[in-house]
Amino acid sequence: MLEAVIFDFNGVIIDDEGVHCELFQELLAERGFTLSRQEYDERYLAYDDAACFRRMFADRGRSLSEAELRELLARKSRRYHTRLGSGMVIFPGAVELVRRCAEVYPLALGSGARRDEIEAVLKHLSLLACFTCIVSADEVAESKPQPETYTTALRLLNAARGARESSIPPSHCLVIEDTPGGVAAARAAGMRCLAVTHSVPAAHLRAADAVVETLRGLDLALLRVVGQAGSVPPGAWSLSDE
Repeated sequence: MLEAVIFDFNGVIIDDEGVHCELFQELLAERGFTLSRQEYDERYLAYDDAACFRRMFADRGRSLSEAELRELLARKSRRYHTRLGSGMVIFPGAVELVRRCAEVYPLALGSGARRDEIEAVLKHLSLLACFTCIVSADEVAESKPQPETYTTALRLLNAARGARESSIPPSHCLVIEDTPGGVAAARAAGMRCLAVTHSVPAAHLRAADAVVETLRGLDLALLRVVGQAGSVPPGAWSLSDE
């Protein structure tokens, strides 16, 4: 049975993966490195900013001190907020789905983005109050594809329920994701997962319990079906034509 829904942020609610890639490209170019969009999508998409920088520099045979990392993170964050101020693109149906889910289920948001970035967007969309808790890159030691983001989100959801209510088990949580690494994190946390093909093709998301092409018009009945263990028969992983 479905008792809670956890949303990813980048690539699920806000269409800004291209912005993040461009900012990484700019900052790497200043150090004499190149980064293609294909490489970003295939190697770094699920990681938080700190893990991205560490892996990008390591892949290029370059060490990265903690002082350099802090500087890069601060510069990227400032540039992101500048880009955000010039306009943001929200995926069709995302706002409506969050609001419909919030009427029925406790919601959490689990993301590799910085907390200030997440809150700025949610406030702009009047969605901040829909979420019981937010777990950002600032609250975890290990980013996706490790499960810490989602296990922490569930711990906070259960803490908010209080002692009088029984705890929600991981198997009663549905995560909405858009990347293979995010799907892997949800599954490693013992949760069900609905993937949306906003960022990568459906074939890359086969580890999810179901895959859809868009969040627009998504019926909560489908979420309940996907969120129920054993409800999606083997081989019926793609629901994108429904």
